[in-house]
Amino acid sequence: MLFYQTGWERCGSALFLFLMIVREAAKARHDTLSARTQATIEGIKTLVANTWNFICDHRVSPLRHSPDVAVRHYILQVLGFIWAVSFSVAIGSYTFRAASIMGHAVLIAAAAVTAARFTVAAKRPKLFMRGAGRRRDEEHD
Repeated sequence: MLFYQTGWERCGSALFLFLMIVREAAKARHDTLSARTQATIEGIKTLVANTWNFICDHRVSPLRHSPDVAVRHYILQVLGFIWAVSFSVAIGSYTFRAASIMGHAVLIAAAAVTAARFTVAAKRPKLFMRGAGRRRDEEHD
């Protein structure tokens, strides 16, 4: 049956085989971790789950003291909006910062090339005379 597979089926089989190899490698890596490292990973997983529940579950968070479920829901919606805006502004800032850094690097490089050319022109002016478009007798070609 392997010889009669179409291109997509072969691709899927190869992908499945690759994923199986990756899974076995990860399992082997996990088996070689020390007990302390595994305990640390489990502790981190528990911390993340508890933190998530404390913030997002209205039955666990401090909002549980509010008797009205609609108010709890409204407050969580507002907080979600605030955090979404905060993260989008932060990521946009980081993106702009990267573009700004690249733009400033280009400006600094242009200034450095300009300064180098001016320095060379001041020290060796004849270097720039070869391709100036004039003959040796100072007339145009």
